[in-house]
Amino acid sequence: MKLIELYLNNNYKATSDKLDIKLDPDFDNMECGYTKKYQFGIVFTTNSCGEASPLTESITFPKTSLEKLKKWIENIYKADLNDIPNTWKDNKYIPKDDGVGCYYTIKQQPNKSIIEIWCGC
Repeated sequence: MKLIELYLNNNYKATSDKLDIKLDPDFDNMECGYTKKYQFGIVFTTNSCGEASPLTESITFPKTSLEKLKKWIENIYKADLNDIPNTWKDNKYIPKDDGVGCYYTIKQQPNKSIIEIWCGC
């Protein structure tokens, strides 16, 4: 289980099973993506379909302050024991060398906050 989904499962009640399940025809129709809903309107989506495809994840939270979202991202990143240093550039938490690693983007909307994550090489 991925770290973010583990965090959500341990801290919020799921309000759905996996939805919109995607299967990868390149890998014997193995599950490669889905959406799951949690209390307070939190929505988690993950996708790693396709050969050599990056991992993409999206977490939608109720409207949350930018400061709290940045702290949450930093804590998740540390918990993942990643050895690639990241830095903040506006609302993006990116590898310092702009290379291999995980890229986090915060998108603020009127009633919700979205964190998009892209990990790959």
